Amino acid sequence: MGTFIYDLAYSIEDRWSEIDILIEKASREENSDLAFYDALCRATVVLIVAHLEGFIKDVSRSIIQDINRSSTFKASPQPIKRVFCRSFVDLPSGENKTSAEHRIQRLMDMLDDLDTKFSVEPFLIENNHGNNKNPSPSIIERICTNFGVEGFFSWINSSRLDVVFSGMPSDVINLINELRDHLLARTELYPYTVDFSLFGIREAKNNKSGIRSFWETFLDQVLKNRHDVAIPSPKTDRERARLL
Repeated sequence: MGTFIYDLAYSIEDRWSEIDILIEKASREENSDLAFYDALCRATVVLIVAHLEGFIKDVSRSIIQDINRSSTFKASPQPIKRVFCRSFVDLPSGENKTSAEHRIQRLMDMLDDLDTKFSVEPFLIENNHGNNKNPSPSIIERICTNFGVEGFFSWINSSRLDVVFSGMPSDVINLINELRDHLLARTELYPYTVDFSLFGIREAKNNKSGIRSFWETFLDQVLKNRHDVAIPSPKTDRERARLL
């Protein structure tokens, strides 16, 4: 029986297939039916964002389910335990940060000795950040931090994953296949044994320059395009298509 993350990785291709269908159909209609082409572009952007929202939620849920099934609260990473315990701490007005951290630590110590199971809710986007479900770069960074990965976009920036911005479809397809095969092989059992160095992914260094990565800029543009769908124009639709 594979892990929940394994099952998620295995299903990604099928999940994305409907977007591939829209993109293929749009490419056929670009020079024959501009109105239909624009509508397909708008639908594609909306679906891309919806799939990203769902994927982030499913990754969080799968990680927690794998821990609950195959590990213990005590053996879990400290950031995950802290996020979970923080959800139970209702701070009175004016309580200082030191006191709050002390209460969270006491709760962590207590739960270490019990058969504690994590709930998924503290790790989901809307629970951590109000009602904002937009998968913006800042939201993704915060979700990753909850699982102990600080500066997620600095990890993947300048890695082999940047090939997606090269404009070379064959290189992108080869990378996707290699990444998928590696994830399936290394997440079938818990704990996972993914080798990030194979893809040039390395622990982040502090980015004091404030320069945004290609990934963050791309996500910002996709989200802007999704918001612009409500007030479309031929120009923005054609620009939107080039992003796809």
